[in-house]
Amino acid sequence: MSTECSQSLLSRLPLEILVLSLTLCGAKSLTACSATCRWLRHIILNTPEISYLIELDVRGYMDNPSSRLSTTQKIAELRRWDRQWSKLEFASDTGTYITCLDERFLFDFNAGIYAYTTYLLPLPFDTQFHFHFLDVSAPHMLEMLTIIEGKECGRSWSAHAEGQLLDFFIDVGQDVLFFVLKVEQAHTIHIRVLSTGQERNTPITVLVHEEEPTGCFFDVRRHLLLFGLVPSSSNNRHHPLTDSHVINWHTGEIVSRLRGMHTCEAAFLDDTKIVTICRHEMQPLVGLHGGMKTEASLRVYEFKEDGHSTQPLLQCSLLLPPFNPHESFIFKLSTGSTSVTKPDDRLPFLTSPSAPFLVVVAITSNAEFYTFNGTVRICMVSDSLVALCNKMVPILSLSEGESIESTPWEEWGPSLTRCTQSSAWYTSDRDVHGLRMPCESPLSADTVDEITGVIMTARAEDYKIVLFDFNQTAIERELINKGSEGTEWRYVDYETTLQIDCFKDLIVTRLPFRFALSDQTVLMGGIIFDGVHMVLEEETVSLASMER
Repeated sequence: MSTECSQSLLSRLPLEILVLSLTLCGAKSLTACSATCRWLRHIILNTPEISYLIELDVRGYMDNPSSRLSTTQKIAELRRWDRQWSKLEFASDTGTYITCLDERFLFDFNAGIYAYTTYLLPLPFDTQFHFHFLDVSAPHMLEMLTIIEGKECGRSWSAHAEGQLLDFFIDVGQDVLFFVLKVEQAHTIHIRVLSTGQERNTPITVLVHEEEPTGCFFDVRRHLLLFGLVPSSSNNRHHPLTDSHVINWHTGEIVSRLRGMHTCEAAFLDDTKIVTICRHEMQPLVGLHGGMKTEASLRVYEFKEDGHSTQPLLQCSLLLPPFNPHESFIFKLSTGSTSVTKPDDRLPFLTSPSAPFLVVVAITSNAEFYTFNGTVRICMVSDSLVALCNKMVPILSLSEGESIESTPWEEWGPSLTRCTQSSAWYTSDRDVHGLRMPCESPLSADTVDEITGVIMTARAEDYKIVLFDFNQTAIERELINKGSEGTEWRYVDYETTLQIDCFKDLIVTRLPFRFALSDQTVLMGGIIFDGVHMVLEEETVSLASMER
């Protein structure tokens, strides 16, 4: 029976029959290299759904033969795998912006593409991975999941190589794809033409002995690559002491080593400076949310040829939202400049032309957020769009001609201390149901100056909304949902000494939903806080007294 005929027959079989057949055959027998299994092996390697199941079965059998996946579990795994990717990378003509995992995703403002890889590791004698490119220039935010699932733009190709795929990077403007493979103690940097998949030059080999890479961060224009590396002799595998290597990917030369960095994300600022996010120890979170509290620091390093400069030029703390340690949690940094010429209905707050920026992304399986010029703008919870986060890192939003050297630490320090006291959290769709409404039209900039808002929720059936108008007067409106009895508004007006300037960057998050309180008042976006107060300047302001 020919391979094509066999594969055609298999493709027409119901999923459950395929799974049952593979279960009865047993994954162990399929790893044999006898002549009778070669045609089936070829089909497995070229049928992702089947190969993923085999990989699951082999892994389960080798770990514990008595606890192999049942047929039902395999079907569930396969259904889940249909919408799973190993890494998702966003790029536009100005560089890479966002990396996401586990069916959670964000996207940026310029028209571009997403790229993601799928791994096929069913058998020990071959490694295969695919690169898929998806056109996302037209869809609305909330339609992204459909786009990811079904509308590829046609640029999809495979690469076969011996070794482990560590990381990849795409740059649409230069039509280039980088990916790094690990073979034993060596790392090879492959550069290909993005549109065709053809090799652009001979792969570069970088020898890094007895070290385990934690991430690869590219700078295409400067020919730089940062490896985050964990020495194999490290005693603490959860929070190891990490060395970062700055490598010229054009020549393979190690330019510098930054020792003692717990780097989980990095981006190059210029030819001699790099900004990193370094994650610290996790601590149990005491309270109703559970999970872990994580602190991280954002640092700017100057790397030199001698490799001994490890003191950061700039450092600040990031307080991250609670998350379950079993969930995926990643960061993404990017530097660049915007090229927005007109407001976008999907992202109406992006109106600043050619503004330098630093993007910081923190993502869990349940919530994602990112900063634009240091201000958190968007959060995705499941397939709903809500605003969740506070102002986190108001640094490195550099204006034209401004540099790190011309911005003393004393000018950054107070702002950093002030803005890292608040906590951010995620909620469920149920908590904000009824507040998320479609945007009828983009709101004007004049409206932003007149009214901004904070949404506060104590329980799923009890919402508090605090509005600040241009007269620096806070008006608290508490919405009490009485269920079948209807909805009632309670208005409580009070004066406050808060300066509205303190809130402009913090609260103005015009998201694609509106909530009309009255004919004269429209709530646009907002920020949900988990807690009682936030710290602004040196004054602790109690916004609400909330119980859960």
